Amino acid sequence: MAGWQRVVMVQSPIKHPAAYRAQVSHSFQGVLQEGNLWDELLGNSSSETIFLTTGWLYSWERTYGKNSRLIIVHVYRHKQLVAAAAFENEAGVLVFAGKGPSDYADIVLSKELSDSQSIYAIDLLLDGAVLATEGFRCFKLTRVQSDSRAFSILNSGCCKYFTTLTNQTMAPRMEMSVVEEKLKKKSLIRHERKLEKTGTLQDFHCKGTDEMLSLLEQLFEQHIERWQGTPSPSLFVNEVSKEFFRNVVANLGDLGWLRLSALRLDGALIAAHFGFVHAGRYTWYKPSFDVSLSKFSPGEVLLKRLLEEARNEPVDIFDFTIGDEAFKLRFATETPVVQNFYVTNSSLLHYVVRARQAVKQIARKIFSRT
Repeated sequence: MAGWQRVVMVQSPIKHPAAYRAQVSHSFQGVLQEGNLWDELLGNSSSETIFLTTGWLYSWERTYGKNSRLIIVHVYRHKQLVAAAAFENEAGVLVFAGKGPSDYADIVLSKELSDSQSIYAIDLLLDGAVLATEGFRCFKLTRVQSDSRAFSILNSGCCKYFTTLTNQTMAPRMEMSVVEEKLKKKSLIRHERKLEKTGTLQDFHCKGTDEMLSLLEQLFEQHIERWQGTPSPSLFVNEVSKEFFRNVVANLGDLGWLRLSALRLDGALIAAHFGFVHAGRYTWYKPSFDVSLSKFSPGEVLLKRLLEEARNEPVDIFDFTIGDEAFKLRFATETPVVQNFYVTNSSLLHYVVRARQAVKQIARKIFSRT
């Protein structure tokens, strides 16, 4: 279903000088047709990430989310969009849309709202989602960055909704101010020199959409071969995953945010990387390398070339996103976390979930000592 499907009006018991309304739709095609106010709001929020752009989420909707029940809520203050979020309805449990390929998710909240206005907007947004969900049970909202303003407000206890932290995952990143120091690492220089002794080593960074789509197919093949026969086969054995990446290139390729890079030895592809430059970050996202050259560490040489390329970009952060792999921690200057939350409008359920989490924490401590 495209376009606006339902308007939800929620009356607050608290009087405000401005009129708020929540509006619900069920497809990002409709959001795009409205003039893309979503991306304007995202750029005026603390949640700005490529994983929350309409182009990314629409690509997800057309592939991974093709059979999903989407609930997209916009909150307006007068005629200005001030808060928005997209959810997927999983049998009454609402999760953030974009599950799977999206490393970060959030409720998008305008920086122009005061804390008190934000409380009202968040409550109204969640109310709108609940009213649009038949058989609503709870929210399970994952991969929220620890500096999320919306969840800081939710966690303050001032909203009508209750939150419980259920899990968190490390998301290392490196401040670009130290890039020159990191590039002097002996392992980077040693591996690069070893490869250079075997032939002509060149890096290439795609500029146009056609170039990206061509290299993308090679990245798919290399990634599949890299993980073949391991306990974790490549996501690209699934045609839906390939189609998602093609859609991202088609929907975002002309905006200048995508970075598809190749490392070639005597003209042959030995490593590739699909990432982004967006909102002041260079994002490390999906790498591949020729497994037959593992002893030369082509993946590490590729990372060196990407760090060199990132010096020329308008970025302050090199973001390794989720995962605590050793190579990320070697370069990271910060190790923030992404958090998972259980959110409910029932105080009883809130205390039950908190009790369960407390029991799990105690059990983990006991087992860690044994």
